[in-house]
Amino acid sequence: MMFHLVVLAALAAPGPVRAASEGFEFMGLAGISAAPGAADHGKIGYPLLFRLRRLPEIPFGLQVGLLVPNGATASVFIDAYRGERLRLHILDLGVFVPFSRDLRTVRPEIDRDLDLTAGLGVEYDFLLGGTLAIDWVVHLPNPLAIPYYYGEYALPIYRDSLIGSQLWISCGWKF
Repeated sequence: MMFHLVVLAALAAPGPVRAASEGFEFMGLAGISAAPGAADHGKIGYPLLFRLRRLPEIPFGLQVGLLVPNGATASVFIDAYRGERLRLHILDLGVFVPFSRDLRTVRPEIDRDLDLTAGLGVEYDFLLGGTLAIDWVVHLPNPLAIPYYYGEYALPIYRDSLIGSQLWISCGWKF
């Protein structure tokens, strides 16, 4: 037990980290997602994500990945804060394409052919290049189709999407 505490303290302790050099930063992440308010299908997923940043001058990044077994995602995010070890990104805007049109979360009667995603997250770099990432993501049903088909009932559908929002916890490595 003591050995595990020493290892964790050494990884989290401040110390030399890879300096933010000019060029690209590529990060691979794998983890688990949970949507506590979602219906039975789509409640748990396993994100496999890749993030790409251009350092140090551009605060935008690109994220692509899979949310196994549910679908594929791509988004653009903005680094609101970028310190030596801590990064906060906001306004993660993107799309999610489910592998099956009958993916059910909060509103089972809605066909989910395409979702708009929005979210925010925080990343913490440990010693030796490891990263812990926590992201909050909301999946909004297709904004081009839902208002057209559901009219005045579209707003409650989008409000319910907040109930089915997901929390992603991932660990990864920078390359």
